[in-house]
Amino acid sequence: MNAMNAGCGRRPVGLLLLFAIACAAPAPSPPPPGAPGAAEESAAGPYPADYETRILTWLRVHEPDADSVEILSLSAPQLRTLAEDLPEQGLTQGEAVWETVLVTRRKASAAPPRSARVLFRDGVIRAVLR
Repeated sequence: MNAMNAGCGRRPVGLLLLFAIACAAPAPSPPPPGAPGAAEESAAGPYPADYETRILTWLRVHEPDADSVEILSLSAPQLRTLAEDLPEQGLTQGEAVWETVLVTRRKASAAPPRSARVLFRDGVIRAVLR
């Protein structure tokens, strides 16, 4: 056998081994129940992965004494269909939005906690509904 043909016999075995490894790899897991489809995600824009930072920034800009605000809970954004018209924010009923629920209270206050719905569309906060 010459040097050119010596390696030819090993290629099919290598390709077969590579194919077997690729087939043995686990299949991607299905999306969790209630996860949005790609069309719905694109209708509301991209998932706001930096939602925590954006909400903290919003609080610093819009709360008179932002340092006294304590965040009690902040839910991960969920895809929702808007149930009402919000013309001031440029949102109409039936539009897809990412919604997160924010619960806050003043640190040195006996007042009950306040909750707000934060609506994202196209990667930005479009409305905060208290």
